[in-house]
Amino acid sequence: MKSPFLYLIIGLAFTVTAENEKPVLKFGYTEACPHMCPNEENQGFTTDIARSIFVEQFGYTVEFYALPWARAVADVAKGELHGVLSAGKDETPELWFPEREIAVQSDCFIGLASDNWVAGDIYSFLNRRTIVFKGWANESAYRAALGSSQYEELFDDFSIDSRYMERVVNMVKLGRADAFWMDVNVYAYYQQRYPQLFDAQLKNLGCIKFQYLYLAFSPAFEQLSAQLMAEFDEGMQQLRKTGDLVSILQRYGVQDWH
Repeated sequence: MKSPFLYLIIGLAFTVTAENEKPVLKFGYTEACPHMCPNEENQGFTTDIARSIFVEQFGYTVEFYALPWARAVADVAKGELHGVLSAGKDETPELWFPEREIAVQSDCFIGLASDNWVAGDIYSFLNRRTIVFKGWANESAYRAALGSSQYEELFDDFSIDSRYMERVVNMVKLGRADAFWMDVNVYAYYQQRYPQLFDAQLKNLGCIKFQYLYLAFSPAFEQLSAQLMAEFDEGMQQLRKTGDLVSILQRYGVQDWH
């Protein structure tokens, strides 16, 4: 007959092992190369940074889920995902942010090369039709200034997903919109990869804002998210120290924003 103490020892050993086991991290991302490239072999520099920190430095298993941007943010807020890549603080104030950013983003507008308009303040968008993305950080401020009715006359919000690029370019080329939102690095990337689509008919009509982007974490996992934020900050510091961050960025033709 086995001693009850043996069962106790076995039970305690199992408990310690279970508690020390790292969770599988689930991160959402969307189509916005070179930041995030779910449909390509090299899946984006922010994806590579997250993988380098959490897999290579801290030994987690990480799974990436390609989702439309608005859904990815909602799933993180609800605790269905642990985090989302390339989130701005103004766009996703409900999420948690580490101290160190993972990228920088510009709010730029692309239109026809023949268009002399220059993006400026809120009122520069009057008498135009501009495509932005669902979850655009400026929406609430612009709605407050213009009123919802006028805002909806001036702006179309499109889902950022695998179809965003082709849809918005065709809308502008067909004259159904005057400009579309795009980050300057994303625009440069798609000009190089898809010259037939992003051709000489288009140009950057100006940028209105630059902001840091983060790997944002879910408030639904308080203790875990706090730990992951600290590990991300430590890991990002290590990537800069070793030069590995520069190597990651160079794969995508991007320079260190610092």
